[in-house]
Amino acid sequence: MEKSMVLLQEVTDGSLYEGVAYGTYTTRSLFQYMFLVQRHFAIGHFSHPWLLKHFAFLYRTILPGFQRTVAIADSNYNWFYGPESQLVFLDRYVLRNGSGNWLADLINQNRITEGPGQAGKGQRWCTLHTEFIWYS
Repeated sequence: MEKSMVLLQEVTDGSLYEGVAYGTYTTRSLFQYMFLVQRHFAIGHFSHPWLLKHFAFLYRTILPGFQRTVAIADSNYNWFYGPESQLVFLDRYVLRNGSGNWLADLINQNRITEGPGQAGKGQRWCTLHTEFIWYS
């Protein structure tokens, strides 16, 4: 995790090299580790420059209607993991202004639940516990 944070120091727009869908695969674990490192070792990364801009990356890659995201490279047009969990994490520990919870709620309300474009069940529900832990 620490090596990832060093590498992300150079990314000034909050994006990830994997794009949006695969990026949530990375941030799912990264945010859980950040939470545990802060909680157990009092090492905080919550003022990291990449983390401060990551909300903007998530927000600006959502297509109108809050159902899908921009497909970059070989990924699809949906998040693989989250992004509600990541958004409530950002709101609780980084932004602290309600915008993360607001966007997570909009995505939850508009998420496709049937047919093409729905999130994989295993992927969707594996981050639900962190939404509850981090929601403020």
